Amino acid sequence: MGTMISIYGVVYTTCHEVRKIYGKDCVDSLILRLSDENSSIREKNRAIWALGQFADKRALSKLQALYTGHILQEKEPIDQVSQYELSKAIKWCQEGNITSWLHRIINN
Repeated sequence: MGTMISIYGVVYTTCHEVRKIYGKDCVDSLILRLSDENSSIREKNRAIWALGQFADKRALSKLQALYTGHILQEKEPIDQVSQYELSKAIKWCQEGNITSWLHRIINN
């Protein structure tokens, strides 16, 4: 239960941050962050992770466009969009995420 509350907190904070910047609902704002040249790689990776938590099909095409399919066995470089996080987010957007219902409360 503690892990779920922690994840919810990070998603909530990330959502609140992007909604202030982009003025859309959380999912649309997170998608916009992925195309924003002023966003850091770290911010984009956090957006990818949060989109996976939402498991919203609206994000699927943008996530797939960023996915190269080349996941390193070692630690990923910090100056690149995480292919590992993209693979998880894509899977969850396609198949669902057991806690996505919780995050939908944030989106509205």
